[in-house]
Amino acid sequence: MTRKAGWWALGAVAGAVVLGCGGASSVLKAITVTPQFAVADRAGTVNFTYSVVTGGRPDVVWSTSAGSITQTGTFTAPNFDGFVEVRAALQAEPAVSDSGFVAVGAGSGGFILQEDVELGIGETMTLTAGFIDVTDDACDWFTTQGVLKPSTAAACATLIEAPRTPGNFSVVARNRQNDFIFGRRDIKVNAISVAVSPQGIRVPGGEKRTFTALVTGPRNTGVIWQADRGFITDEGEWTAPATAGTAIITARSAANPDVIGTAVVTVE
Repeated sequence: MTRKAGWWALGAVAGAVVLGCGGASSVLKAITVTPQFAVADRAGTVNFTYSVVTGGRPDVVWSTSAGSITQTGTFTAPNFDGFVEVRAALQAEPAVSDSGFVAVGAGSGGFILQEDVELGIGETMTLTAGFIDVTDDACDWFTTQGVLKPSTAAACATLIEAPRTPGNFSVVARNRQNDFIFGRRDIKVNAISVAVSPQGIRVPGGEKRTFTALVTGPRNTGVIWQADRGFITDEGEWTAPATAGTAIITARSAANPDVIGTAVVTVE
């Protein structure tokens, strides 16, 4: 595993560890443990597996810094909160190994300030964390899904981009001064929908109409208005063109611009 100071994220991508801190880098690994990061309740279980660059399934030896793990990769968490390393080493060459990590419990000595977090698919949000009984709030961030990006909002902050599918995932901030101190936040991801009204109206050329958009799913319910004919303001007030025909009014989710709602207008 390769680490850079400042900020990092773990993710198994084509046998590499992807890291962030002013630019991405990758390190080819002979063996890769999956998942690279997981969360578990006390005494909960996580199933680990592994892959090797050369293919095949050479024998490995599993070990863990706390709790227990079977030699088929089933990890059982300890009965206390903590940050646990799970390691797989090639049996024929123990120096060749890789590790995944498990945050056990709701957090110990740390907290993520944002509560009851729900995001729309692909939506971004800044998270900040703090710790007790330490003199330095510098931290490392981990996530089970989505993408972590650097943030300078606080000593321990990150910009999280939600995954592109609805569901739940977890983000953890671990104190760099004491590896066992961490905060955890579980995040719900919602689908995003945008409904534009009114629909199917007829408007004389040159006249104005106001459109509204109902956005469900994300924290940010704003939209970006667009029109293929005529002119529309940021507030949704549309001025019809002078010539007859049809016009398409589009409201694009500010949280995820890939999600849109439309209305078709007939210009008379």
